[in-house]
Amino acid sequence: MQFRRGSTDQHEDELPDHLAVLVEQDCDDVLNDDVVQRAHNLAFNTETDYNVVARMDGMDAVVDDGTIGSPMDATDAWWSIRTLNRILVASVAKGEEGLRSSAEDLNRAIKAAPFGSTAQVRAIVARAVLIDKSRGANIVAALQSIGTDRKDTMVLASTTIIDSSLQASTPDLRIALRCAMAIAHLRRIESTGGTPNQSLRMVESIMTRSNMSQMSLLGCTAAILLMDELYEHMSAVELFQPSLERLA
Repeated sequence: MQFRRGSTDQHEDELPDHLAVLVEQDCDDVLNDDVVQRAHNLAFNTETDYNVVARMDGMDAVVDDGTIGSPMDATDAWWSIRTLNRILVASVAKGEEGLRSSAEDLNRAIKAAPFGSTAQVRAIVARAVLIDKSRGANIVAALQSIGTDRKDTMVLASTTIIDSSLQASTPDLRIALRCAMAIAHLRRIESTGGTPNQSLRMVESIMTRSNMSQMSLLGCTAAILLMDELYEHMSAVELFQPSLERLA
C-alpha cells in the first residue's frame, strides 16, 4: 500500500479507493466482534442482527443497500457507520483540537464507505452538521448526496435490487440537513445583523411530532447542536422559546 501510494500507474488488481482506506485502519478496530458476527450472518444468510450485542443506528440497513456489492463493501460500510456514531457521541466535546479530529475522522468515514452508499450519505450529512469550516459547501454536497441524481444512478446500475436503506433513512437525513441549514443561517445573522425570522420558520418546520419520531442519533445530534446555537442568540430567546421547548 505504501509503495503504491501517490503512483499514477494503473494496476489490474488495484483495490477500489474505499477498500484502500479500510486496509489502512487498525485491524482490531475494523474487525471487532459485532462486525465479525454481522459478516458471519451475511455469509450464512441469517438475520443481520443475529447474536449482535451492541445495536447501532444504520448497521442493520447495510445488507439492504443496493450499492453494497460484496462482503468487503459491507465491512467498509459498517466501519464507516461505527466511526460516524463514535463522532456523534463525542460531538458535545468542544475545542479546536476536537474539531480537527472530528473533521479528519469524518473524511475517513466518507472515503471508506462504498460510493453512493447510505453509510457515505450519512457521513456527508453529518459533516454538514458538525463542521463549521466550509459549511455552505458541505451543505451543497449533502443535498446532492440525498438528491434525485443518486436514485437515478442506482436505477441505471441495477434493475434487480431496490435500495430500501436510503428510503428508510431519508427523513432523518433531511431533518439533520435542515438543522445544518438553520445553524448556517443563524451564523449569517450573527455576522450581518439580520433578523432571525427566517431561521424561526426553518426551526418550526423541523420540530414536528412526526419528524421527532423518526430521528436517529444523527438527527438528535443535529437537533441538540441547533438548540445550542439558538441559545447563543439571547436577543431572540423569546421568539425561539416554543421551538426550544420542542427541541428539549
